[in-house]
Amino acid sequence: MINLNNTITMNEINKHIYSDLKNDSNKVNAYKNPDTFKYTPESIEDQRFLKKIVVQEIELIRHSNGDSFGFDEQFSKMAIGNILVPNKKVIAFIADFKLKPLSKLRSHKGILSKELKEKSQYIEHELIINGQSIIGNLLIVDKENIYIIVNKYFGDSSTCCFIQSENTSIFQKEFLNKLLENCMVHTQTSTINYFSLCKFLKEKEQIIRIGGDGYNNVSIQIFSIN
Repeated sequence: MINLNNTITMNEINKHIYSDLKNDSNKVNAYKNPDTFKYTPESIEDQRFLKKIVVQEIELIRHSNGDSFGFDEQFSKMAIGNILVPNKKVIAFIADFKLKPLSKLRSHKGILSKELKEKSQYIEHELIINGQSIIGNLLIVDKENIYIIVNKYFGDSSTCCFIQSENTSIFQKEFLNKLLENCMVHTQTSTINYFSLCKFLKEKEQIIRIGGDGYNNVSIQIFSIN
C-alpha cells in the first residue's frame, strides 16, 4: 500500500511484479552486487525455491536533475508508508559492511548510532568467523526510529532491510545469529544474500529492501513467498 499523503507527485511512480525470477532476477538485482541474490542454478532445491519467490517493486523515477521536485522526501515517505503498515510488526536487520579484526572497543561500541540506540529496542550480536567478526542487529521498528533507519541505513541494501511479520517472534538473538551465519556473503565486503534470507520467511511475512540505481530511479522491493 502506497502512502503519498502530503507529498509532491511530479516524479513518476511505476509498479512491477516479478514472479519468474529464473528469468527476471537480473531485473530485480539490477545495479546490485550479484552476491545480494546468490543461489546455485545447478541445484534442484534452489531452482524449486526460486519459483516460490515473488517480488513487488514500487519504483520512483526522478523528474529532473537535483531535488527540485521533492524526490528524496517523496521516496522517504513512500518507503515509510510501505514499511509501517497496519497489523504488521516490523523488524529491521542491520549488519556491518565487512568482516573486521576482533576488537573489544568495536564489540562494545557496536555499529548503530547513539541516536538510534536511544530510540530503539534492539538486539546486537557479534559472529566470529576465522579470527574476524561481523556485528549485526535486529531492531523493532516504530514511529520513533523509522526515519533514522530509512534515511541513514536503508540506502544500502547490502547491509540493511526490513522484515514484516504478524508478530515479533523473530526478535531473538538466536534468529539474528542464524541470519549472520546463513544470509551473509563475505568477500572483500559483506552483503546480505536475499535469496538465502527468503528461506527464513514464513507465510504472510515480507522482506523490504531498496532497489534502483540510487539516483535517477529508486525503488522499494518487497519479497514474499507464494
